Amino acid sequence: MLISEVGGIDGAVGRLHTDTPSLARAMEAMRSPWLGAQNALRSVTGFAELQGIGRALQRSLPAFDERPSDALRAGLGDWREPIDWPSSTFDDPLARSAFYIERGFNSALTDFPAPAFAEGLAIAGLAETPPVDGYGHPEGDDEDEEGFARANAAHDRLLRFETRVRRFIEERMLAACGAQWVKQRVPGSLRGAWAEKKRKALDGGAPDLLLIAYADFLDYMQLITQRNNWEEVFKPVFRWQESVRESFQRLLPIRLATMHARIITQDDQLYLLAETTRILKAIADSGM
Repeated sequence: MLISEVGGIDGAVGRLHTDTPSLARAMEAMRSPWLGAQNALRSVTGFAELQGIGRALQRSLPAFDERPSDALRAGLGDWREPIDWPSSTFDDPLARSAFYIERGFNSALTDFPAPAFAEGLAIAGLAETPPVDGYGHPEGDDEDEEGFARANAAHDRLLRFETRVRRFIEERMLAACGAQWVKQRVPGSLRGAWAEKKRKALDGGAPDLLLIAYADFLDYMQLITQRNNWEEVFKPVFRWQESVRESFQRLLPIRLATMHARIITQDDQLYLLAETTRILKAIADSGM
């Protein structure tokens, strides 16, 4: 690397709002080639901000404190307002990446070769398996295989994540509202949809599960942010309604893409790991 490039990188690192010694250790820990040949500065700033997201979520601060929220918003974009979802977002990985950029996503965060990106995620502390118990490329292309591997990992993580979220909601609502919480605190349209899915599952020979096991993904967000549930049950855990909405909306495209056997990109993987880590940290900090 040219001396002028090294000086430019040092200057870029100095300008970042980051813990420089920690960043230096993270860079030293990398074993896979990761500096872009054409734009090393972009690689360094992307790597530094990726590590910054990891540090923001690993600190002792609550996961939904304003500072972690701001750190994620700087790299992942602002997703707080309700979104009119284009259907291509769920079916086409290229359209999904373009949608992320429209929301403010910094593509430098994921612009690394797949081995280096996986290593960077691990160093940032974003790739750990959640502590949850049992509750478009040409065929044969290497990039396609990497997408398949990410899809399998995403499916496993989402299964663990949703199981944990359902249990968390059930236990918090049960403690706050008693055994009739579903009847008293779930909107009738939602409750009816869950009951119908449960009926069909039981008719097909499936085991009898709690009604919340039949919730759709954004139903969790709706329950948590519903005014009475929020004020009486969930506000101490998540602090800001708009940040909860933001987290679940960031996860929705990956959740649908995963469940419909679509390719999972590195952009998708970062959203998935950052937001599941954040929500699970908030749940763990609540004592569950």
